[in-house]
Amino acid sequence: MMPRAGQITVKMMVAFMGCVLATASEPEVRRIRVEGGAKPVAQIPLLRDLPKSGPTLEPGPYRLVPDDGGAVLTASVQADSDRRLLGFVLDALEPGQVRTFRLEPQLGVAGGAGFTISAQADGSQQIRSNGSPVTVLHQGETKPYFWPVIGPTGAPFTRAYPMEEHDEEDRDHPHQRSFWITHGDVNGVDFWASDPLNPPSPRFGKIKQTRFNSSAGGDFVRLRTSNLWLSGDDKPVCDDERVFTFWQLPGARMIDIEVVLRASWGPVVFGDTKEGTFGLRVPSSLDVKKGQGGRILNAEGLTDQAAWGKPSPWVDYSGPVAGKTIGIAIFDHPTSFRHPTTWHVRDYGLFAANPFGYHDFGVNKPGAYTLAPGETLRLRYRVLLHEGDAAQAQVAAAYQGFAQPPTVTLLPD
Repeated sequence: MMPRAGQITVKMMVAFMGCVLATASEPEVRRIRVEGGAKPVAQIPLLRDLPKSGPTLEPGPYRLVPDDGGAVLTASVQADSDRRLLGFVLDALEPGQVRTFRLEPQLGVAGGAGFTISAQADGSQQIRSNGSPVTVLHQGETKPYFWPVIGPTGAPFTRAYPMEEHDEEDRDHPHQRSFWITHGDVNGVDFWASDPLNPPSPRFGKIKQTRFNSSAGGDFVRLRTSNLWLSGDDKPVCDDERVFTFWQLPGARMIDIEVVLRASWGPVVFGDTKEGTFGLRVPSSLDVKKGQGGRILNAEGLTDQAAWGKPSPWVDYSGPVAGKTIGIAIFDHPTSFRHPTTWHVRDYGLFAANPFGYHDFGVNKPGAYTLAPGETLRLRYRVLLHEGDAAQAQVAAAYQGFAQPPTVTLLPD
């Protein structure tokens, strides 16, 4: 039966209220408040978890319109597992400085603008930024690794050997494949030196990627992988979950790395050896021993061989590549295991954060660490690929943006 004119049924009222509530739960504009800490920071990528309940923001491109009249910033919202993340980049912030922004959808911009990721025929994953190559994640025969790793100048920032051979590059340590995570003694199994080009041995293990997912777009891309560490006879030793977040900044790129190691099959002992743990191999032209301008510098001002084995919040390796001075800095987060970590950084181009190698590094206490069954261990690093040397790239201030990032508050409309 049709209602008479002027008559409102219960069903009509419910439908009307549903429309009102739906409209109210989809605000087009939010506000963001950013507050600096005790020290100046520079080159600051920021991620903010959005509420899981109530009004939220749909994935896609956004913009931040500052209340102080500064430049408009880009931002993006991405779904990562059961989380929804807002990400954006600030160039600098002074101690105690407060900035507020209006957050708006960026109309007319495709959701795939900025970072993209695509699967290749061989199972690898290629990352691009605005169409230009950034890196490829290879599963590898003995471990996953990133190669090539392209920096802000457009040149590779890691060595190509043994994936490719170039006349100007060193051909040593084939297991040091560009950019990787392993360790030389895990329950007596060597995952560090394991490589198809090294002599086979039952003591070598391999790390097998078992799961992969990603989210991409705008200013950042996140890769989440699960990995199984297998002994030489294919028995599980431990497993891990890794999250890599790539950022595009003016004149720089950043890679955030979070690794959670798990003792899922019994106790796991990470042995006291210099051969570990998160490492990369710089282009051979950066090698300090070549005398072409390569330089190692840590946060305490120690340089070159004096920085080897020392604990420090960050280390930078800089020098000439393709006619320009470039650098790679690795930051150790205060929440990472055994911060500040010790460094296996060598004058021949190896650059690794290793919190376990106390004996070789001259630390007068045991470096081995045992995970009890079911326990976890967390490593957290940031890699800054930059132009210029450490001073020109403001590496110290960039580290502060990682160690003590500004507070980000999502405000109501």
